[in-house]
Amino acid sequence: MLSLRAVNQFYGTSHILWDLDLELTPGECTCIIGAPGMGKTTLVNCITGYLPVQSGSITWLEAGQPPRDLLTQPIEGRTALGISYVAQDRRMFCQLSVEANLQIARLATQASSRSIPGMVYELFPELYSLRHVRGAELSGELQQQLLLARALMTEPKLLILDEPTLGSGQRFISELGNTIRRMSRDFGLTILLVEQRLSFIRRVADRFCVLHRGRNVAQGNVALLDDKLLSSWIDP
Repeated sequence: MLSLRAVNQFYGTSHILWDLDLELTPGECTCIIGAPGMGKTTLVNCITGYLPVQSGSITWLEAGQPPRDLLTQPIEGRTALGISYVAQDRRMFCQLSVEANLQIARLATQASSRSIPGMVYELFPELYSLRHVRGAELSGELQQQLLLARALMTEPKLLILDEPTLGSGQRFISELGNTIRRMSRDFGLTILLVEQRLSFIRRVADRFCVLHRGRNVAQGNVALLDDKLLSSWIDP
């Protein structure tokens, strides 16, 4: 699905990502974990095109298709390929209704139909009853649901989530875990998750990657993500 090789990125003279390698497998959820300031969001922004890459390669791979150099694609080109991103901040059209927010996201696709994909309201049934309510009138957790639903409107192949549990209560986090598992296991979405909650990671992720000072220092099956490994790279 996505292959990163020897990716380097700088902010001015500060070297942020160091020869980073990462492989995302179709239909799996991979979690990026690390202490604050270790390069997690920078990595996401390099994949989505919001930040340039100094050197290295990011390759988009689909069965039956030739490899695509992602670094030659603008942000909108990456969306067209099948990459969708939910950032930490709640970027939405607050004065527009839930349904209008979803329809605007649909316009970013090349789909002939402007209808809302069935999986959206299937995964987020609460939004259907609130479809005529303005985004600003939703609770914080419902706004997060709307952002996730809006990301699905482009019918992505890769969904990137940057700390989706941030500021949420335990009930919502539990429901979000169920939703992410369904997206990857029932709908076949590949998911790249940036997250700090270990219990959540162990529940929803298939694989992990630990970033430390911009380097990929550990990765593998999530079953290997034990306290000893974490204490080696992340401050308690």
